[in-house]
Amino acid sequence: MKNFCIKRIILLIKKEFFENLKIVGIGFASIIGLIFVILMISGYNGGLMWQHFNEIFNTTLLLSGIAIAGMAFADFRKKERTITYINLPASHFEKSFTQLFLTSVGFVISFTAVFYISYLMFLGLGKMLFTFDIGTFNPFNEATYKIVFNLIVIQSLFLAGASYFKKVPVFFTGLYIFIFGLIFMSIVGVMAYYLSKSFAIPGNGSIMFSSVNANNITIDKLWTGKIIDIFLTYLLAPIFWAITYFNVKEKEV
Repeated sequence: MKNFCIKRIILLIKKEFFENLKIVGIGFASIIGLIFVILMISGYNGGLMWQHFNEIFNTTLLLSGIAIAGMAFADFRKKERTITYINLPASHFEKSFTQLFLTSVGFVISFTAVFYISYLMFLGLGKMLFTFDIGTFNPFNEATYKIVFNLIVIQSLFLAGASYFKKVPVFFTGLYIFIFGLIFMSIVGVMAYYLSKSFAIPGNGSIMFSSVNANNITIDKLWTGKIIDIFLTYLLAPIFWAITYFNVKEKEV
């Protein structure tokens, strides 16, 4: 079997779309409903939230995107469905790619469309009920582009977690990220502290540490900061996409 076939990819996308349409639809409706409640409360208390639709969109896009990635590979949650999924006539790469595509590109496009339609409804309702000006919604801006890029990187971790954990992968993945994040930041903090010091020899000849422009030194200016930035920006997502692939492959062995 070839590792990549457009026809099989399309069939997998259709399968995942129709099997998860109901739960995703309920999720989108819940988010829009929550936004509606917040807007109504805000509308009768000055209307501050009605001025920040772009920020509301960015926040809900990020949180929802993480949840969607964490719920991927739903067939791995039950043994019977796992066996059926394993026997699908598609390669490991195609199955991994389909989940990646749907949780990233598919999610961003569909959520943006749903939010925009909801914004038009909110706009009409707001003009009927309130007299204050209502902010505009434009997803094509630099802040949103950054959110989408960061979302794809974060999703790679939760996608790998979804392909590995059988129960509540969102929570288990978040727990492990929290633990490793604490360890990672502790190590980086210690390294940054000692790298920002230099030796100084006072008049008595003893050796001591003294800060060199300590107020001007930040982690991103040190070589460790540059490596971390490159790793998080360009390497983290591909590494966890590869982990996702091998997790899928392992389950099918």
